Amino acid sequence: MIESAPLAVLYALLSALFLDWKTVGVMYALKTYRVLTLWIIVYGMEKVFSENYLRRAFINHEYPPPFTQFVAVCWALEFIVLLIPMFIVAMMYSRYKSSDNAFIIDYTILRGLLTDYTLSSLLLVLIGNVIVKQIQNKNLFRYDHEGLRGIRAGAEMFFQVSSAIIFVPFYSVAD
Repeated sequence: MIESAPLAVLYALLSALFLDWKTVGVMYALKTYRVLTLWIIVYGMEKVFSENYLRRAFINHEYPPPFTQFVAVCWALEFIVLLIPMFIVAMMYSRYKSSDNAFIIDYTILRGLLTDYTLSSLLLVLIGNVIVKQIQNKNLFRYDHEGLRGIRAGAEMFFQVSSAIIFVPFYSVAD
């Protein structure tokens, strides 16, 4: 499930060698939290979408539910879950940072967090939508009949691509 993550981590750490280490430490702590929460969210939503597919397609004999909402639901849940640590970081900055101390969280880190989250979420949603559209393509997965296989494959691909995207150091663009 995490075959592509070591390469993303290696790339991120090598690219971060020339940056200050306090920024890298804070950023990758939050990025790791983000990947772990995304893993839980994708796993949970895969189960919800599979159950919904089973109920509508096999029990009620209706047309299967669209899989296109998967990325939007995962992103919305991730946004809600990430509000908590981002709020904590912002509150720590406002409480402890002053001009005469060297507190680790400063304006550069806050700007980097916002830039990193915005760019990685944008790529995550765009590439995730491409993956989901291909899953519903009748040439590849026959979503109408074999939707459970498509949902599992789509969730797996979405998580792997998303974890690789999250570990890319977009925060360096903020400088």
